[in-house]
Amino acid sequence: MNHLYMKQVKIVHLLFIIITFISACRKEDLIPPVIKLNGSESIQLDLYELYIEYGATAEDNKDGDLTDRINLINNININRLGKYQVIYSVTDYSGNTEIKSRSVDVVFRTNTDTISNDTIPPVITLFGPNPMYIKINIEYIEPGAKAMDYVYGDLTPFITIASNINTSVAGSYSVFYSVCDFSENCSEVFRTVIVVIDDNISPVITLIGPNPMYIPLYGQYYEPGATAWDETCGDLTPYISITGNVNTNMSGNYPITYYVEDFSGNFDTKIRIVHVGM
Repeated sequence: MNHLYMKQVKIVHLLFIIITFISACRKEDLIPPVIKLNGSESIQLDLYELYIEYGATAEDNKDGDLTDRINLINNININRLGKYQVIYSVTDYSGNTEIKSRSVDVVFRTNTDTISNDTIPPVITLFGPNPMYIKINIEYIEPGAKAMDYVYGDLTPFITIASNINTSVAGSYSVFYSVCDFSENCSEVFRTVIVVIDDNISPVITLIGPNPMYIPLYGQYYEPGATAWDETCGDLTPYISITGNVNTNMSGNYPITYYVEDFSGNFDTKIRIVHVGM
């Protein structure tokens, strides 16, 4: 038994010596891999021109070729003028990381004749309602806008916004949106922002057309619509919601509901009955 035990101890001791020797001989790898870009490190694209990825290679002093381990991040938007980057990163098996980037400029390159003959201004489209109502002392949150140009495409990043809104004082204010293209054609639109005080008077919905409304079986239903007026907020017609369905292929009475709410939470509801039958 003692002989077997001593033999096991010697084997363990020998393994310990071998492992210690190998560890001592092996140097810690602190050198990151090297990424080399294929093609130029700086690329210029025409607006809407397709970006072609040329790729890259990665080599490590210990692990060799790591090209297949490269991670790529590409946020290029060829529909918008601007400067972008393509990011290449790779990590070797010792955890050393290398990062490299390729710059991509999306530009508008055109001939002089096209620029000199461009007399069409860009078109600004507002997001959100116009006019826009907000309660007094409530922060105004800008809904934004977009701008498109016939020659230069998307000019949204170049929109200038100016306003005189004071949400602590009730009243009507304006937000101005302006943009110019690279041929110096300019456009301007404005949004009306109305700051209203709290009130307890409900808006009033007025139905347009008859109520009840009669339609022959298999006829066609056309929504006559409605208007809404509020003593504080004014015209709320664009804010009316209409719900309900009319099946002109089946006799019956169908309710169409009209609902509107002002900016103090006061509301009004009206119902139109649509009778379908012979």
